[in-house]
This record gives sequence, C-alpha cells and structure tokens, in this order.
Amino acid sequence: MAGAAETMLKEPRRAFDLLRRAYVEKPDEEALARLEAAAEAHGLWEDLIKVYAGEGARSADPLAQVQLAIKVAGLCESRLQQPARAFTVLREALAHDPAGTVLLPELERLARTSKDWQGLLDVYAQVARGRTQPEERFALLCLRANLRETEMGDPSGAFDELLRAFALSQGNEVTRLEILRLAEATGRWEDALSVEGQAFARATTTAEKVTVARRAAALVEDKVKDRVRAFRAYLNAFRLAPEDGEIAGNLWRLGALIGRYQEADARQPSARCARGASPPIPRSRRPRSTCSRRRRWQPAERLPDAGIRRGHRRNRDQRRGHR
Repeated sequence: MAGAAETMLKEPRRAFDLLRRAYVEKPDEEALARLEAAAEAHGLWEDLIKVYAGEGARSADPLAQVQLAIKVAGLCESRLQQPARAFTVLREALAHDPAGTVLLPELERLARTSKDWQGLLDVYAQVARGRTQPEERFALLCLRANLRETEMGDPSGAFDELLRAFALSQGNEVTRLEILRLAEATGRWEDALSVEGQAFARATTTAEKVTVARRAAALVEDKVKDRVRAFRAYLNAFRLAPEDGEIAGNLWRLGALIGRYQEADARQPSARCARGASPPIPRSRRPRSTCSRRRRWQPAERLPDAGIRRGHRRNRDQRRGHR
C-alpha cells in the first residue's frame, strides 16, 4: 500500500504515514530503514523527526534515548540547516546523560557552530551538577573561565570562575598564576590577595607560609600601593622567619618610606563627619568640666532629735503641754 501510494498516487506523505504505522505495529530495523529511505527521497525530515521522538518516548533505556536525540540533532543540523535547534535537542537530552559523557562533545561543537556561548556556559553548569569528583568540576570551571575570556570578552567573569576553581583545586599553582594575570587586567587585587590568604591557610610548613606571606606583601606594595599594609604583611612574615635578611631589609626600607605613621582613624574623618556632623574634639583640647566627675562624700545634716521618731516626739510635746 505504501508503494502504491508513492508510485501510483504520487502521495509520498501518505506513503510515509503508512510506513510509520507499519513501524509502530512492528518496530524493527527493516521498517525503520524504509522510513529513512522515504524521508531521504522526498525530504520528509520533520516527519522522520516525529518518528524518532515517538520512539524515544516509548523507550525506557537512557542510552537509547540519547542515541535517538543524536539522530534528531543530526537531521536538524545537516538536513534542515538548524544548528541552534540541534543544540537545543541535545541539551534537553542531558536529562538522560547528566554527566555529559556522550553528549558534551557534540554540544560543544554545536555551540561553537551556532556561537551560542551563553548556552554552552549553561551546559557546563548542568554537567558540573552531574559530576561529583572535584577534579572534573575543576576542569569544567576552567572551561567556563576560558569561554568567558576568549569568546565572550568578560575577563571579570573569567576571574570569578577561576576563583571558584582555585577553591576546588586545593591550591593549583597554574590557576593561581592565571588569577594574577586576570587581576592585572581587571584590577581586582583584593580578590587576588584573598587567594594568597587561602594559599597561606593551606601551607603546611613554615617555609611555605613565609613564601606566601612575602608574595602577598609584594602584591600589597606594588599593586595595591599601600605601604602600611605591606609593612604589616612583611612584619607577619618576619614573625615566621626572623632570620630572613630580605624580609628585614624590606621592613627597614618601608619604615623609612613611611616615616611617622598615625592610625587611619586619627588621619581621616570618620563616616559621621562625612555626613556633615562636627568632627570629634581631641581629648587634649576638650574643655574641663567645672564639676568633678567623682562626687565627694558628705555626711547628711544631723537633726537635733535624730534618735527619736517623729511620732514619739509629737506625743511627748503634747504631754508636756498638758502639764
């Protein structure tokens, strides 16, 4: 019947529908091959996609559903010239492949073809939730950082991704150097110093701690441009290694550059002053109070008959009057 509808009646869509019904009643490779041949001959790709979708809905095997999604994506890309649609199909199929073992390479290729960088970022985040090993999640964060910097032109976003990757990597040196490079581009030296703080906390030996402390002090002096904080950072390193001549030399040098130092609270007006309130009066300039802070103890005035209660004294005066 399908052959007659195709050859005699010149109705290829009706012939395809008959072949589809035959495939639903008896699904086998031969019937599917006839369907694919009919779709190839008459360009019925949307109808073939519906066949694949129905097959995937009937299947309970996640791997089979993934393979059918790959077939549908291939039709969307090659036959319909819709790579964005193919990317969407595979992204929805990640529900059957949470770790992206099969689908992630195809998704990366399709995203680069359609330049859907935000979609690829979302795919990396979805796949990271399906992977439990820290090493795999670290690698995905590095991929996100590279994508943000190279394709999306977002070095600050790449910096954030590398901060999260460094927290997972337990102090990866390559990641730390990449963070320093992006800090140079974004000016986020305080965040770079927080990375050095994490490295200091993870250091297990005194030598490693001294190295990290010296490195952080150099960052504060050269990049943050705060000599006082740098002096304090070198002082912390000096407490760990008092015999280190380089640290001592930096302390002497910074001390000479700083000179006499007053605390920030004495040099800068407080936030209350910035709002318009009068600045606090120094203690040396405050007017002295006319009254003493501590009151001297003075005895109470003694009444003449303090030892007699008032009621008794009144009765006594009355008795004397009657006399």
